[in-house]
Amino acid sequence: MSDNLDARLSTGLAGHPKTKRLIRRLGPAAAWSLVCLILWARANKPDGDLSGMTDEEIELAADWNGDLDVFVATLAEVRFIDGEAGNRLIHDWADHQPWANGAGMRSAKARWNAIKRHHGVDEADRQVPEWAAARKSSGADSMNNDAASNAGSTAPADKQHAPSNAPSPSPSPSPSPSPSEKSARAADAAPGTVPVLSNSAEPIFGFGLGFLVSKGISGKAARSFLGLMRKTVGDEVAFELLERAEREDVSDPVPWLRKAMEVRKDKPARAYRTGMVSAGPKDYSEGVRADGSF
Repeated sequence: MSDNLDARLSTGLAGHPKTKRLIRRLGPAAAWSLVCLILWARANKPDGDLSGMTDEEIELAADWNGDLDVFVATLAEVRFIDGEAGNRLIHDWADHQPWANGAGMRSAKARWNAIKRHHGVDEADRQVPEWAAARKSSGADSMNNDAASNAGSTAPADKQHAPSNAPSPSPSPSPSPSPSEKSARAADAAPGTVPVLSNSAEPIFGFGLGFLVSKGISGKAARSFLGLMRKTVGDEVAFELLERAEREDVSDPVPWLRKAMEVRKDKPARAYRTGMVSAGPKDYSEGVRADGSF
């Protein structure tokens, strides 16, 4: 478990009717235990799913010292949690903790991209099945949407060619933006908005840019910093540091990454980045003469 994890608490939590009802039933200590439960879930159950935990275990995680099972029962009554005993969920967790809720899938995507870069799509799918399944599901949805869109274009020919007062299309349509122009537009995205990249398969920018922007750094500044990272430590180490910063949810990543680059700039990337799959030990002495020359 990392020490650098952040949880979001709305400024309206203290005055929310649910909080007021909780305090009225169990006293101010219950409100603090609610905060403790949110923080504990952020670190240990980042998807907000408390399934498999007894109500007593949930109360221990929330640091509740009152009567047994009363705190969880009251949370369920005022709808801070949903579900029955053994299958509890924190209410609307994905809406209130979106960054935490997606942490597992972001990490899976980062691993998949790193493996794909060196070993191809099939090996990446084998080693990271959760992201492979998400990709295939997304692809199926995209195909269904395309089919629905194409179905709308199969109207009878007489309707398609009916007379119209609309102006004739230009014989020379405006060209679509080039990939570089799309990337430039993504770089100008406002802080806090994850830009859409033209080449999301590139691990450094496809993963690093979204992470930095989510921490309040403008898209333009994030791209510039990622370029500096690549120049300073190379793609492998840069990706490794970005993945670690995301895994530890570093709240102010640029200073953290600068310091990490200073430490790592003269060191090679970790072996698992370039050697996730091995057919066995490799003889690196092949082609070397007895006197050590090539």
